[in-house]
Amino acid sequence: MNPQNVSSQTLGPVPTTGGGRGVRVRTVVLGLVAMAISASVLVGSLTRARLDSTVLTLIVLIGAGVALLAGGIAAAVREARGGPGA
Repeated sequence: MNPQNVSSQTLGPVPTTGGGRGVRVRTVVLGLVAMAISASVLVGSLTRARLDSTVLTLIVLIGAGVALLAGGIAAAVREARGGPGA
């Protein structure tokens, strides 16, 4: 087949590459964990407040786990409905 004789109707749509994907939940959660750790270190070094590192670690890890679980459930629901990112 001669490429000059091919019409645009026979070519079909051009596929897109990953432009429709939104923000990844794990990236946001990792950023929030890093910010929480750095904020606790900053508060502990700039003030005389005593921060219990074990309690702070548990709070951050529980919050991160809940956020990751919620993001996974939301992605599964969105995929089941055939929405963006499916």
